[in-house]
Amino acid sequence: MVAHNPAFVKGDFILIFPSELGIMHSMKKRSVLFICILLLLLSGCSGPLKPLTDGFSFRDDGGELPDAVSPTALTSAPTEIFIPEPDPTPEIREEVEENEIYRYTEEEPVYEPMWVILDMDYFSDVDDVCALRIADMMHREGIISLRAVMASSDDPRCPKAIRAQLLYDGLSEVPIGKNTERDPVPVSDSPYWEDLISFYPSEVEDTSYPDAYDLYLSVLEEASSEGKKVRVITTGFLNNLAALLSDTEYGRELFRNNVDDLYITGGELSDPGHDFNFCYNRATKNAANYVCDHVPPEVRTIYSTYYSVERKGGWIRCGGPIREYAPSDPVAVAFEDYFRYAPHMAHASGQIAWDPFCVWCACLNDNPAAGKRTTHTYLQPLYMYIDPSGANYLSTEREPRNDNTWVLLRHSAESGHWSLLYRFSGFDDFSWYEDQLNYWINLGIRP
Repeated sequence: MVAHNPAFVKGDFILIFPSELGIMHSMKKRSVLFICILLLLLSGCSGPLKPLTDGFSFRDDGGELPDAVSPTALTSAPTEIFIPEPDPTPEIREEVEENEIYRYTEEEPVYEPMWVILDMDYFSDVDDVCALRIADMMHREGIISLRAVMASSDDPRCPKAIRAQLLYDGLSEVPIGKNTERDPVPVSDSPYWEDLISFYPSEVEDTSYPDAYDLYLSVLEEASSEGKKVRVITTGFLNNLAALLSDTEYGRELFRNNVDDLYITGGELSDPGHDFNFCYNRATKNAANYVCDHVPPEVRTIYSTYYSVERKGGWIRCGGPIREYAPSDPVAVAFEDYFRYAPHMAHASGQIAWDPFCVWCACLNDNPAAGKRTTHTYLQPLYMYIDPSGANYLSTEREPRNDNTWVLLRHSAESGHWSLLYRFSGFDDFSWYEDQLNYWINLGIRP
């Protein structure tokens, strides 16, 4: 019976090998095997062969397999296999991660604003008003944190006028110290105090103005407790600083440990003894000489002088554009008051930028929060001499005075912390400096 013979199914085609056929009796088993293989090849069908047995058949639709059959016996032809690309090598992966961090820090730098104390006379020249505007805008832009403004002119209207400008510029939180009673500097009237106070007459009257000496201590103590460094910029008389450095060892230690740089607008290179901030009166002479000779050597002292803003045939100026663009702005109002007071100083480009140049450089130089902003300035070693009358003389070279009355102060260039702020000698585009200063001044114009 064929039903008992082995058989293989190929789709719908059944191949049977009956053992009873006479022809097979006369052939060797080897020949039978050969014929069977040949017939299979000639059948032209594809796919796995499935043995037929009594009682059940193997399925190719995913059904259950009998226990006696090994799964490996039914493995179909291999299909295409998706092989994921290997991860980068550890070296490449580290490089990628570093590049990603570097790109982030380049695109999103975050720096804390530099702490600043601004000490100014704010009474005689209108460039004081420009200097305060620049500091205010640096504060608003997150480049500096203006911790206090000190008045070095002994008149109650001076801190009030400063307060009015701070209010206009949106810095109501900044405290103001009045000229210290320990070393007061009486001054004459200012051409612009009253007009500035008129912007906020009630607010400035309701504000308390602590002694500058006490406010210096307060800010430096806060810096010490928070691990901050403070940059001190003085554009006026040095009497507040003289009181701080001469009164107690505590004040000197606070200054030594918590101030990084001291920027001073003052000193004369070509006309000894006639710098306004250093030689306004006997008190300012004494204060200037004491501060210049007693600043702790750990604090770098940088002088911005007449020479810093001088140019061939004139000076670097600022403030001219705001008079045209915003005549009602406090800075423009102060300009009009000053030019009426000193018509010989009137100029279309504004006033000589003694104080603004110093403040601008002090806020940007060596300040990570300033980013890629530059001032195109450099520092020269500086020597300072004084004579018995208190007159001072600055020099970029060590040179003995002919009359032997000039004494070289001990904290001069050899100590490494006395420097003159000066423009790059190869950068003579003075209009660039003026544009930079006017940019910050005009930034405070209200719509």
